[in-house]
Amino acid sequence: MSGSGFAWAGVAVVVLAGAGCDRDAAAVMSADVPVRSAEAAVSCPPAAAAGAPRDVMFKDVSGTFRSAWAIAERRTDRDARSLLLSWDGCAWHEEPSPVTAGWVKDLRAVWSDGKDVWVSGGQMLFRRLDGWQTVSATTPAAAFWGSGPRDIWMRGDMAYGAVTHWNGAKLESERIEGMAGYVSDLWGSGPNDVWVAGGDSAARRDAKGWQVWKLTEQGYGWGMHGAGGGRDVWVSTPDAFHHWDGRTWSRVDGFGWESVWKMGTIGDGVYAWTSRGELRLRTGSGWSVVGTLRPFMHPSGVHASDGWRAFFTVGNEVWADSGADGVQGVMRRDAGKWIPVGAGTTARRAEDVVALWSDGRSTLWAAVSFRAGLSAPAGEIRRLDRGQTTWTRAAALDQFPTAIHGRAPDDVWVVGFGGATWHWDGKIWRSIPTGAHQNLYAVWTGASDDVWANGERGVRFNWDGKAWRRWLQGNMSWQASGFAGTGTRDVWSAGENYIDHWDGRGWGVRQEGDVTLAHQGSGRLFSLFAVAPDDVWAVGTGGEIERRGRHAGDIHILPRPLILHWTGRAWTQLSRPDANPTAKVLRAVTGTSATNVWAVGDEGTILRWDGKRWSTVSSPTHEDLTAVAIDADGSVWIGGNNGTLLRLDADR
Repeated sequence: MSGSGFAWAGVAVVVLAGAGCDRDAAAVMSADVPVRSAEAAVSCPPAAAAGAPRDVMFKDVSGTFRSAWAIAERRTDRDARSLLLSWDGCAWHEEPSPVTAGWVKDLRAVWSDGKDVWVSGGQMLFRRLDGWQTVSATTPAAAFWGSGPRDIWMRGDMAYGAVTHWNGAKLESERIEGMAGYVSDLWGSGPNDVWVAGGDSAARRDAKGWQVWKLTEQGYGWGMHGAGGGRDVWVSTPDAFHHWDGRTWSRVDGFGWESVWKMGTIGDGVYAWTSRGELRLRTGSGWSVVGTLRPFMHPSGVHASDGWRAFFTVGNEVWADSGADGVQGVMRRDAGKWIPVGAGTTARRAEDVVALWSDGRSTLWAAVSFRAGLSAPAGEIRRLDRGQTTWTRAAALDQFPTAIHGRAPDDVWVVGFGGATWHWDGKIWRSIPTGAHQNLYAVWTGASDDVWANGERGVRFNWDGKAWRRWLQGNMSWQASGFAGTGTRDVWSAGENYIDHWDGRGWGVRQEGDVTLAHQGSGRLFSLFAVAPDDVWAVGTGGEIERRGRHAGDIHILPRPLILHWTGRAWTQLSRPDANPTAKVLRAVTGTSATNVWAVGDEGTILRWDGKRWSTVSSPTHEDLTAVAIDADGSVWIGGNNGTLLRLDADR
């Protein structure tokens, strides 16, 4: 990078876990565990590992332990390809599918009893007998449930109170009278015990037909999920959990739409996966956490496509896509422990460097989020002391961290999923409860008794030196992602479609000036950095409008990196260098002065402001970058996905 005054360190790309940070053996997902079925032992040849899928994300799984089928997605820099995989009890194998035959572009859902296999793609249904046969060219199915090959149910995306049934001979559509809203979940325990949930209701089909119950006044959305059967059925709604005992419904507070993203039933109880990333199991003794799966592909809170499919019920077991570097993608729970589905080599846990902060004196801090913590921590806080080359683990976390900020070497805060916060007092990291379940994505420390934290659905907290006080209830439609300030009476917050300001008395919206944050809700700010009260930066992604017709509605939103600057009077949008035309998002910004500001983002994007213009910095990686900090020696540290850690040293 000529003429910049900075140069890449001798080791340009550092994998943080391998940079001298010794990991506990328990924190590494090892495939050196014999695979045993709860049904019967399976003897697998050593060569079975060759059939394990690599670099794929599982979207749906169905079948039994000895014979399962999965829809997965393999992403490249250019596109994403849909795969159909089969599991023979020992290894995964890629199979011919309607995609490889050219009938559809991708697959959506799969159902199998171990022998019969159904898949959906586009508007079509397919069944595998001697080969793939088209069952219907006009039946879109987003999910299946079946008790057997002659009793298969399916739901679509936009079917208002309707489902489709295969009776072994033909497809039949059924309208559920009295059900208002789209069917968002479908499950059952037998031919005469089929359940659906959606809108504001749950419905059961027995031998007599459908019966509908209205459970909430906050429905008409996709937030309802359910599991169980017979006399033990659980349904989540926007405001609570509801339990059916075979005769009546009872309300159980403590879970809501914000928390529950998917549910399932296996032999030992009911499973619920929450937006905190917790995989909870309900047994006779209550709910307990049996694992953690980060529900976002990106630590800044961008929801991954089909990310809610991260756990599946297969036969009488629960399986989870652990995302362990794509090497050992699926784990199964057996006898209370998580073990890999299939043989393979020991894999390093996939991890992301989600936040960095330097105290400007002696210590650089890193918040690291693991993509899965099925039987181990969900993340760690690590530190690099000045003059040292080895990162050390400072704390293991039971929740996924998202942001870090401090005001002094002995006053540092980290926030994360499930309302979790942790504080460093110079001696030890302590967990400080907020009493909330919403995920937190931003933190800013103004004083020892004045700390702000923001999160999903607009929730906001203030630390008064003794406890977290809820400032906003968290019932907004927008999501907060960034904080910055120059003092306790000059604090900025930003997120989806908004920027607001704290003046010591109250929060007020400040969007003055020639700036468009979004068009029809397409913009979002992820990070803020304040140099002075009249010099504040905000970065994220904003929609640029491409008109495709003569009418007002004939438009297309083109996501582009967004850079905003506060001059003391107005926010203005600055032009960005077109270094990476495919990058759509800037995710972090920091600096030391008005002439030294840095921003990083997707696909290895690195930008620097010198006081006059933004310029592109040559990057040694194409990984998405999510964190940036400047240490006491002036070196720029940049963190990102897959353990990426870069150091850019000032020329000396």
